[in-house]
Amino acid sequence: MDLKDITYPLRVAYIAKLAGLKYNEVTVPIYDSIVPETAPSYFVVIRDQNEADHSLKCGFNTDVHVTLDVVTKFPPGAGSGIVRDAISSKINSLICTENYSLRLNLLPDFNVMNSIRTLSRQIEELSKTENIFRRINIYKHEIQQLR
Repeated sequence: MDLKDITYPLRVAYIAKLAGLKYNEVTVPIYDSIVPETAPSYFVVIRDQNEADHSLKCGFNTDVHVTLDVVTKFPPGAGSGIVRDAISSKINSLICTENYSLRLNLLPDFNVMNSIRTLSRQIEELSKTENIFRRINIYKHEIQQLR
């Protein structure tokens, strides 16, 4: 068995898992790295992914960190972190579930053994043109290669 790259399958799994994400019955778009100019007032961006090999003699294991950026935009003098925090909370419930059947699906090649949020940082950018409330969440996944 050769070591397989987890990058693409994990990004696809994230997009699939978060595809139905809604806030106030409105779908929250998920972007992979690049956000179009026409993006709505709130969205999620998959920003970064890094890996650390933790293989054993009997198989390949990898710890992967994925960075999500939850972004909400408002006109000057308006807004708060409430929308950002609500979206972030929904993402946490989807990604960090203990229910094995609801975890990110990487089968048949990989198994997600554990998922935790390792960092959550809020950023507020207030200007004369818009107010942006962001939350950077970093998730760690312990992944086992199956074949």
